[in-house]
Order: sequence, then structure tokens, then C-alpha cells
Amino acid sequence: RSYRIQGHDADAHSTSRVLPVASAVTLFGGVLVVLALINQLIRRGPLTIDLTLRQGNVGFIILGASLAALGIALQRDPRRASRG
Repeated sequence: RSYRIQGHDADAHSTSRVLPVASAVTLFGGVLVVLALINQLIRRGPLTIDLTLRQGNVGFIILGASLAALGIALQRDPRRASRG
């Protein structure tokens, strides 16, 4: 009986370890998108896609959206996230 409880606790512990990272990635990506959009509204610069993040805000929007999507994907399948 105690073996079952220990096995269950170990499985729950590994799942809870993955979810905070996925939540943090989602939150960081969302904040990055919001801040880049606010900056774009204030500065009114041209919308140029620059993935080096040197000009404009579109690179930050793309990076933030990618991180948010990655975090959501990690939250949906924690078994896959623990392998990688």
C-alpha cells in the first residue's frame, strides 16, 4: 500500500515540476506581446519584421507569441515536456 502512494507522489511531483515552467513561459510570452504592442502604439514606427530585435516591435511580438504558444503546448501535454 505504501508503495502505491509513493509511486503516485513521484508521478505527481514530476508533473507539478513541468507545469510552473510552462506557465512561466506562457506568462512571459504574453507580457512580451502586450509590452511590444503598447510600445508600437506609443512610438508609431513602421511595422518591419526584424527577428534580430534591433528595429521595430514586430520581432518582439513574434517572439512573445511563439513563447506563449510553446507554453500552452507544454501545459497541454506534460509527458512530452518532461522528455525534452
